[in-house]
Amino acid sequence: MNERIAWRYRLRQLSNAMLNWVFPTDETLCVLCGRPVVEAPVVTTAHAHHQAKAHRDKRQMCLFCLQDAQRCAPQPAHQQLQLRNPKRLLDVYSCIPYDHFIRNLIRAWKYDGVIELTQWFSEMVAQTLDDITETDSLAFDVAVPVPSTRDRTRKRGYDHVRLLLEHATSHLALRTTPALVRVQTSSSGFTQSQTAKTRDDRQSGLMRVYEHNKQISVRGARVLLMDDIVTTGATLVACAERLYRAGAVSVCAIVIARVL
Repeated sequence: MNERIAWRYRLRQLSNAMLNWVFPTDETLCVLCGRPVVEAPVVTTAHAHHQAKAHRDKRQMCLFCLQDAQRCAPQPAHQQLQLRNPKRLLDVYSCIPYDHFIRNLIRAWKYDGVIELTQWFSEMVAQTLDDITETDSLAFDVAVPVPSTRDRTRKRGYDHVRLLLEHATSHLALRTTPALVRVQTSSSGFTQSQTAKTRDDRQSGLMRVYEHNKQISVRGARVLLMDDIVTTGATLVACAERLYRAGAVSVCAIVIARVL
């Protein structure tokens, strides 16, 4: 099974295509709100035109959601998180605030199977990566996604963070590798999402959750760590500490959206 795009997701796509063939309709519905998709609006800025064209070509969004998307120009931010072992700071770069519209986009991409949004998010991340590698003179040897559990990946049908990372770093010639694994900790067989937990709950719950994939070496490597959202930062801290223990010489993180 391809762990990035699983057979269940492909089967779901095929099923939808068959339903569209059996029950054809002239209307294409917006992947976010369900409104009919019509001709894209006229845009003025180069950034807005580029974003609108990408969605118009796929005919995925309605006029209302397109307008919201056009307002989502990257707003990069840099913050630092304290690691405990080793005692050092983790640089975290984020592309945009986690506002209402971005929250809807990420939910549709992450939970509702709107995998087409990967390209849109990856362009935002790639632009932020270009900025930080140029202005902060950062360099990386390998890119590592924050892993999901196998059960969540199977349920979703694809590894959304790894897909995003591969798209975003393709122009940097960075090798993307699953150097981290997430241990199954729930006795019921499905792990709870970390998004709604408090900082203390996260730090307690993330102990021994992330492990180094011993089949993949990061010794001596400068690592770019990728996740979709940063809230308390506990997930990034846990993953960075594991990478340092595995021999990484530096770890820097990048995410789509920030809640902090």
